[in-house]
Amino acid sequence: NELLNNSRYADRLVIGDTAIIKNFRHQEIRDYYNKWYDPSLMAVAVVGDIDAETIKQQIHKKFGKLPSHMKGQTIPTYNIPPYTSMQAKKIVDESLDKIELIGIQILPKLRSIKTEADYAQYLQRLMLNQLLNSRMSALTFDNPPYKKGNIAISGFLNTVSILMTSVELTPTKINNGINAFANDIEQIYRYGFISLEIEKTKKNYLASLRRKAELDSPAQSTTLMNEIYSDFYNGHMIITHKDEYRLAKKYITQIDSISLLRYMHQTFDWDKTHFILSAFDKVNDELPSDKQIK
Repeated sequence: NELLNNSRYADRLVIGDTAIIKNFRHQEIRDYYNKWYDPSLMAVAVVGDIDAETIKQQIHKKFGKLPSHMKGQTIPTYNIPPYTSMQAKKIVDESLDKIELIGIQILPKLRSIKTEADYAQYLQRLMLNQLLNSRMSALTFDNPPYKKGNIAISGFLNTVSILMTSVELTPTKINNGINAFANDIEQIYRYGFISLEIEKTKKNYLASLRRKAELDSPAQSTTLMNEIYSDFYNGHMIITHKDEYRLAKKYITQIDSISLLRYMHQTFDWDKTHFILSAFDKVNDELPSDKQIK
């Protein structure tokens, strides 16, 4: 409920719950199957060294006559509303084996990558995530009072995107770890990245794309299937490695310290972030209160 902000998704029961599996009415699963396993909601994807026209004919022959009762119907969609304030909550449970602070800010759904402008926006977000990951990894060598920290922007339930921060804490340095992690994130937010960090990340990314673009061996079927999956579920245009390398070279020069800092300032909003501190019960007395976490 907390993370899903009282949306429709918070009402859905966990898939695979033992009590449900043992006690559900068989008619319920038949009804679910008959309602949602409908041709209008499905796609058939085939990847391999095949004759496309022959496969297309076989697909039409085997699946083309399946009746559809949902054709033309509007499928309901459910949003997760963004948080409007900062909230914090502790979860203490004996089943947990580590102490972790997670912060989530709900953002608008990521745009489908269909145009070059969409790709330029995607590339900036990708570079930011890689820079954040590199900076947090580098900070671990300074022996901070926390074990591991992460921050990234990603899609969530194909409905919204989220800015997610997380840090694993040590039992004897919980408050110090939270403060140090917050200071490290604040430093990035205020000052961004130096040119050396940015150019190194750009160089490494372009090198990886170039290797893929110059590869002579056939593409892996799983790679192509992932592209098709992204197209079907997210609306991303399918492009070749050579085209992506060309686009990256064209737009990566627009990414610099100022544009990245502007992007962070337009996106990050700690006053609209929910924090959850989870821990095992043995350290309960050492944990800060909800108010102290905020």
